[in-house]
Amino acid sequence: PGAFMERFLRCWPHDRKIIVQRGWAQFPALAEDGHIKVIGKVSHDHLFRHASAVIHHGGAGTTASALHAGKPQIVVPHIGDQFFFGSEVERLGCGIRLPGRKHWPEQLHGALERLAAEPSFSRNAATVQSVLLSENGPARAIDELERYVEQSRRTPALTR
Repeated sequence: PGAFMERFLRCWPHDRKIIVQRGWAQFPALAEDGHIKVIGKVSHDHLFRHASAVIHHGGAGTTASALHAGKPQIVVPHIGDQFFFGSEVERLGCGIRLPGRKHWPEQLHGALERLAAEPSFSRNAATVQSVLLSENGPARAIDELERYVEQSRRTPALTR
């Protein structure tokens, strides 16, 4: 993580502010300059609503928080389902998935400039937020689980 963060710091423009959450990767201590603020653990739901864009790894929870906040996003996937969620963000038109996890420090600022230059990312993120806020996700999940359990009870064990 240290080498990536050094490259990131070299590439990040001094006229662009950014908050870096250390998270589980425990990035090494970064010298805070006027344009970089390093924070520890904080609720994504509270933080993201104040952002102009969200840059993240593409985990399920982080992606959901960014979508619920209605913010355009840049996803930098590294493992597992993060690639899927990055593709979903692109499919929804809410952001960009960076293809190369080895070159993200050099690609990040350009991707952010693209997010800012194309208003459709913000519009689509707001539309997705509207849909999510109008749904009762927990109740819908319970209904689906109950339907599945009931269907499983009626289905003979040999055909399951």
